[in-house]
Amino acid sequence: MAAQKIPLLQPDEYLAWEASQKEKHEYISGEILAMAGASPTHNRLCVRALTILEQVLEGRDCLPFPSDQKVRIREAGPFFYPDVSVACEPFVDDESCLRNPVVIIEVLSESTDHYDRGEKWSHYRQLPSLRHYVLLSQTEPLAEHYSRASGEQAIWQFVELRGPEALLDLSALPLQIPLSEIYRRLA
Repeated sequence: MAAQKIPLLQPDEYLAWEASQKEKHEYISGEILAMAGASPTHNRLCVRALTILEQVLEGRDCLPFPSDQKVRIREAGPFFYPDVSVACEPFVDDESCLRNPVVIIEVLSESTDHYDRGEKWSHYRQLPSLRHYVLLSQTEPLAEHYSRASGEQAIWQFVELRGPEALLDLSALPLQIPLSEIYRRLA
């Protein structure tokens, strides 16, 4: 993620500016971050996760969203484009921004690994609705799964899921997804 040379913007200025852009940009504390392109493996993992979630959630009050769906953390930002997100009714959105994701999935890459595990994760944890944060490896069937314990406190549990037989348990939806399904046709 490289910062673009744009004067610091207020959130409403960012939203107006972003609406006219061809590329996606994230926003943190007035700073604009251009989104990098993705590898074919990255894109396939996103499509697989999104397709599985779309099929499993059919007829339920939760919907999966692709990476074009912007998420707003607080009124003043930041604004992010997760690789995959899931929100449940009632949907909370404004200015084309989702405000209440329950699940966020990011596919790790060399250029975003530190950012997704660090600063971005620090901001995502501030979303009261968020129950699951999943980081997917591009190199092997491996998911790092953070889940929020039920209750008001932000107590997060971490589980590393390794191998095709591992089950990603998204209890807030509720559903379990074998990693073999997410990583199918990628080996």
